[in-house]
Amino acid sequence: MVLASTVSPLCAAICGSKEDDLKCYTHRIDGMKGLDENLIKAEKVNDIEKCEGLCNDQKDCRAFRYLSKNSLCFVYNLQQHIEDDISESQFYVKRCVLCYMNTMKNAKGRDDEIESVWEVSSLKECENNCIKSDDCRAVHFDGKRCFKFTDEVKPHDKTGINFSRKICVQYTD
Repeated sequence: MVLASTVSPLCAAICGSKEDDLKCYTHRIDGMKGLDENLIKAEKVNDIEKCEGLCNDQKDCRAFRYLSKNSLCFVYNLQQHIEDDISESQFYVKRCVLCYMNTMKNAKGRDDEIESVWEVSSLKECENNCIKSDDCRAVHFDGKRCFKFTDEVKPHDKTGINFSRKICVQYTD
């Protein structure tokens, strides 16, 4: 099971960027637990989502462990882990993805590769739409419209149009 968090202050703290550009996910690692020396806090909570929320509320949280039998949540400041002898233990680590746009002046994608078109007022708005769209790989902006590409596309020279490719980098400890 992978829990998807909304973009949180945790991601900004880990990745050192604006919250709008980041998405964080928790990834389960079976049969593991965090190290006691990395424990930030332990608290009783109702469910795994509350445990994840407790981690998101801690700026330094990089992992958490949930014991469903007794509803205990353990929050850790590092992702280091060891084998766990409690079968119902659930251990999760944070993974953050930072996406940004790399812009080329006087270039555009091929017209036959355009997926969709948006009416926008600026290149920045065009790029922001791409960042927020999971399937967007690149855009070009003609001064009025944003052309979205969902496949890998190579830019071609064209005066007056700006091409931007989305680059995403995963961050972990």
